[in-house]
Amino acid sequence: MPHFQGLRLPALFRFSFDPGNGKAPRLVDVGLASAIPSHISEAAEPYALTVLEPSDTMTRLRQAGWRLCLDLSGNIQARQHDKRLEIEPKATTPYGVISTEDFLYAEAMVLMSQSEAS
Repeated sequence: MPHFQGLRLPALFRFSFDPGNGKAPRLVDVGLASAIPSHISEAAEPYALTVLEPSDTMTRLRQAGWRLCLDLSGNIQARQHDKRLEIEPKATTPYGVISTEDFLYAEAMVLMSQSEAS
């Protein structure tokens, strides 16, 4: 996870484009919800802005020392030393079941981490 101070996770935003015709929305940008750029907050359809709040499950993962990352296949995982948890909708963890919203939050967090590293 990006280097946030403490154990409290921030709200994030997810900005996507819906191409229509039954195709899945495409992710355009992610970031801290406290710093949404004006060109994103003012965008209209077919763009969509979603604010993602960390769930109790994601907060408990963070408090227990798990860090989000991508595996070699590009799947989201939580890692703690040599242990790994798959982060995907309906996956069961010791801290709760991963919801679709948890997955989107984890995806945004990992993408933010990658952009900070580059």
